[in-house]
Formats: sequence, structure tokens, C-alpha cells
Amino acid sequence: MATRFLVLLFLLATSASSSSTSTSLATNTTDVGRDGGDNAVSFSFSSFHAEARGVNVTVVGDANINGGALQITPDSLNDASRYLTNKSGRVLYAAPFKLWHREKGGGEAANGSTAGKRVASFSTVFTVNVFRPNGTVPGEGFAFVIAPSAAAPPAGSTGGFLGLTNAATDGNATNQIVAVELDTEEQPYDPDDNHIGLDVNGVVSVATTSLKPLGIEISPVDPVKYDVWIDYDGAARRIEAYMAVSGQARPASPVLAAPLDLGATVAEWSYFGFSASTGLKYQLNCVLAWNMTVERLPRRARRRIGLPVRGEAAAEGERRRRRQRHHRDDDPEPRRGAEGVRVPGAEEGDEQLRREDEAGAGRVRGGVPRRGGRRPHLPRRRRERGGGRRQEVLAGEHPGAERLPRRAQHHQPPPPQAPRPPRRVEPRQWRAAAGVRVHAEREPGPAPVRRGGGGAAAAGLGPPVQHRRRRGVGAALPPR
Repeated sequence: MATRFLVLLFLLATSASSSSTSTSLATNTTDVGRDGGDNAVSFSFSSFHAEARGVNVTVVGDANINGGALQITPDSLNDASRYLTNKSGRVLYAAPFKLWHREKGGGEAANGSTAGKRVASFSTVFTVNVFRPNGTVPGEGFAFVIAPSAAAPPAGSTGGFLGLTNAATDGNATNQIVAVELDTEEQPYDPDDNHIGLDVNGVVSVATTSLKPLGIEISPVDPVKYDVWIDYDGAARRIEAYMAVSGQARPASPVLAAPLDLGATVAEWSYFGFSASTGLKYQLNCVLAWNMTVERLPRRARRRIGLPVRGEAAAEGERRRRRQRHHRDDDPEPRRGAEGVRVPGAEEGDEQLRREDEAGAGRVRGGVPRRGGRRPHLPRRRRERGGGRRQEVLAGEHPGAERLPRRAQHHQPPPPQAPRPPRRVEPRQWRAAAGVRVHAEREPGPAPVRRGGGGAAAAGLGPPVQHRRRRGVGAALPPR
């Protein structure tokens, strides 16, 4: 199945690279095929424009987009000592890809191998031009890279470090970097100044091939564009690289082939792109086109623990409610101060009495919980009319009412009050209705003479007038 998938990736990459009808930068990212139930994601760039920066690709370090190509190191004909030497840059695809995941029940072996991991396969082809300006001797190198992040190259990554590492970090497993380099500067650890190599977490290649015997010169005096194919088989854990002059068919044999376990090397989510550097020697590292297809790993089934946990929680809640009901039924004395507890068996008024309660008569509850299946003794309810409205009075209260919950105690009727004595009217009190001062009771006779008056006002009132005056204030006097 892995072989069929690699063939599919190769056909897709070849068809994308041979298609020159696309003139825009826009990246086409689509599900391009299925093989054994696995999806593949591909993107294609026939050229590059500045609008893609920050949208389709991430450009960091001394890299740039110019002239329809990715300039991994500066592209300039100005003062070389200022603009071209000791530079490093990276251009990475904007989105990361998931390159491996751990299978169910798999564990990492003690030797660092990835037993139990599934690793994605991929295939890519790009067109590169390593150009020496003014016929100078080229240096240092260019690489296709798999990086854990889209960060800029580390400080000090110029020269022979190809924008990948520096003197302090080179060789560290924490780098999580894999690169296929095209090196034009011979270092003490290199076979020559024109080779292809596989770098893992450092620039000391784990596998190299000299290109001179194959008739390939990375940066000749007369500029040449090359197509580079890189295929990785995730099931076999093997990488292969092919190289030919642009426009020619893909060679039958790879220029580089080596075992590589990405599951033990790179981050689970990693970025694809390019990296390059210059030193005292310099060259222009230009990527003119780029197509890539990556296997999409299947989603792992989520562990559905929510439903069992929810069901167990519901069952535990039901058991707790049953225990509470059991303890409440066995308790001879209900708990005091239970806020909001409904008393089973308590008698409530009907709708008519409820409306009267709302009108101001008050709500009355009485009763105790059932015990042993018997209906408890409930106080009888008697209604009386008085004061112009119906009142509810309990004929008798249960002797244990003080042990009822606080809510039930709150609704117990207040104790009866002694009748209020009738209000007496003081004899020396003004009554506005009569308009006269009322004096103490006295025997019938001449009415007293008004003070300060004269004439008719000073004359005594006869018995008939006095009788009428007394009738006018009779309503204000208490009964005898």
C-alpha cells in the first residue's frame, strides 16, 4: 500500500510541476486522492509574488520574495560585502503538517525508535537556481528543510551552518530538524564542494553523495535550473532524492537514498520549506516553483468517557436521594431548621382559600409526616366570618408543631389575642361633626351661657334647643 501511495504522490507532483498554465501565486490546498482510506493534501506554486508573504509562506531572516522567486538569501548586485556575505534566511510554508502520531497501545522503545508510531509519507518537487553573480566562486549552501516552527534562523547560522543551526546548537536532538542540502563549500566533514547530503539536527550529514561523478554541478558558471524530487516513505522509514536539469524527465535512480525515521526526529507537527546561507563566499539561492503532496494521517478515535461518567454520576445521585429518603422516614423527630423542606402529608388550602390568603387572610399549614404508612392526625380547619372577611382558624394544633421544619413553623397561625376594650370618648374632646365642646353629663336644665358673647349669644338656651344640640352629638358619645 505504501508503494501505491508513493506512486500516487509522484504522479500528482509530476502533473503539478509540468503544468505551467497557472500564473498566480494562490496556493491550492485540496484533498487530491485516496489510497487505502488515507487522504493526501497537496499545494502547488508555479511562481511566487510578494502578496504571498505572510499568507501562503513565512519569510524570515535575510530571505525575500523577488523576481517571481523565493530568494532564500539576498538577491542583489550591489556591494557584496554589505548585502550578500554572511547571510542566512528561511522560507517555510505557512501551515504545519502532522507527520506522525502514536498508534493505540504503542510505546516508545528505550533505544529511541518509534515503535507504535505511524509516520506520514510525502513527495515534493521544486525548481532551484543556485547562481554565482559575476562569475565568483559560490558558497555556502542551500537546503530543503523540515523544521519544528516557522521561526527565523538562529543567530550565527551563516556560513557552513546553512541557516539550520549554529555552533552552540549543532547536533542537538532538540533541534528536531531534517534537511536535504545542496552544498557548494567544502567543510572538514564534507566529501567535496559539490555534493548532496542528508542532515539530521545538524550540518554534519549522515549520508552524502558527490554530484561530480553524476555530471551535475550545483552552481555552474553558466546558470542552470535544476528540478529536485524528494520522496519519503513513512512505512519504510526511507528517504530518496532525485535531481535533473529542469525540463528533463525524472531519473530512474536517486542521487541520495538513506533510512530516516521522522517519528524519532522531527516534531509531530512540522513545517516544510527552504533554508540557505552565505559566508565569505556568496551565491544567490532562488526557488522558482514548488509542488508538494503530504499524506494526511487518519484521525484517532476519541475516548468517549463522558457518557459512562455521566451515567455513573446520575446513578450515584439517585442512590444518595434514596438514602436521604430512607433516613428521613426512619427519624422519629424531623430535623429542625430544614429550609425549604416540603412536609409530606401536610394539608393545603384549596384554590378559594389560596385566593383568600392572597387577599390578606394568611396561609395556614399544619400536619406531620407519615409514619408506618398511616395517615397522620391533621388539625381540622374551621372558618368564621368576622371583620368583613373570612378568617381561617385551626381548631387544634398538633402538640409536636415546634419540631416541624422552620418553614412549617413559619406558617403556624399566631396565638389568639384578648379582645380589645371599646374606646371611650373623653368628655372634653372636640368633635368636628358637632361643632361644640361636649361637657360631662348633667341633669336637664338651662344651658350654660357662652363666654364672651352678648345678646342672643348670652341668652340661655331653652330645653327644645338644648335637646336638638344634644341629638347632634349623640353619635359621638359612647353607649351608657
